[in-house]
Amino acid sequence: MHTLWWAMFIVSASFLVLLLLRRRHSARWLAYVGMNAVFAALLLYAVNWLGAGYDFQIPINAVTVASVGILGVPGLLMLAAVKLTLVS
Repeated sequence: MHTLWWAMFIVSASFLVLLLLRRRHSARWLAYVGMNAVFAALLLYAVNWLGAGYDFQIPINAVTVASVGILGVPGLLMLAAVKLTLVS
């Protein structure tokens, strides 16, 4: 039963990718989202690398990458403020 769910997931994900890549606008949008995600992950990695000496790290996961990817530098500052005020 577990393999059936994985097979259904893989088939539906591949159909979704094929549907998105059929139109030029969708492919451009998918590339734009991918580049934003990569830039956000690199920005979070740089903050973690620079903050390692001060014991300051922001986890790199889907939520943090999405918030930095959508909001940009203000999103990164928001994550840092939440980390400093609520988590520490």
